[in-house]
Amino acid sequence: MAPPGPQSGTPPSTPPAPPKHQRRVKQSKFEHGLICLVFRAAFRGLEAGLKITGLHARGRRNAADTQLNRFDIALTDLPAAFDGYTILHMSDLHADGPIDLEASVGRILDGIDADLCVLTGDYRYRLSGRHEDATAPIARIVKHVRTRDGIFGIMGNHDLGTMIAPLESAGIRMLVNDHVILRRGSDEVQLVGLDDVHAYQPAEEAAAALAAMPGGFRILLQHSPELLDEADAANVSLYLCGHTHGGQICLPGGIPVMTNIRTHRRYARGLWRHGDMTGYTTSGVGVSVMPLRFFCRGEVALITLRRA
Repeated sequence: MAPPGPQSGTPPSTPPAPPKHQRRVKQSKFEHGLICLVFRAAFRGLEAGLKITGLHARGRRNAADTQLNRFDIALTDLPAAFDGYTILHMSDLHADGPIDLEASVGRILDGIDADLCVLTGDYRYRLSGRHEDATAPIARIVKHVRTRDGIFGIMGNHDLGTMIAPLESAGIRMLVNDHVILRRGSDEVQLVGLDDVHAYQPAEEAAAALAAMPGGFRILLQHSPELLDEADAANVSLYLCGHTHGGQICLPGGIPVMTNIRTHRRYARGLWRHGDMTGYTTSGVGVSVMPLRFFCRGEVALITLRRA
């Protein structure tokens, strides 16, 4: 039996997905704008200082130097047929930003053959303006992706609901408080996509959407690592996220100056454990606020699942 493609959806035998979620920003427009203004002012000052010291050009070169990161994740309850299953994980492409990563990321993707591709949000750099400036390059980038089970995506805190249709037209199945069943023979994995809890839906609403879905082995796509307790309580086995950029501007040793999450810093980058759940926070592909990276490379992650 051939594996499902990106449009296969949930089989009729499973319970119906919860109602479509309406995206709404948790903060008021004034509060959201004030926070953005403070962040940008702080980083503008830092950027000016880096230009004076001559480090700005090096930071731009670092930001353009995306790497391929291959690694395994061992999971005790992984269905046997999914041992060796590969997941291509990208996040925070910010495709309309000042660093053009389309060609370099395309070259990386041309050398990858994976079972599944997941995109965990923040397709655009700006918080206002035309979304086409981001969705058009995203559409070109995903043409380089080769997978057996398709491409699935969720929304980030930079993204607008009006972007869902063009992203799906590009071949990305968007999961907004929704799920799909992946199959290998008689074994199944539930891939769950929840809307962003950093700036959009409250954690309790995301937890309710998760509780309404069928059980089984669950891989959760969430933009930020800010749904830890709720996901662990819902028996999520693997939590894939981004949002933090790994810090983007880090001290030697990869210590982030700022993480922009409401959880402990240990969840801001790389592999982690929370209760019985394993998670991975990618450092992301693109950049935000400043077109710079220090001691934190952008990455395309290629994860191989292993049955522990």
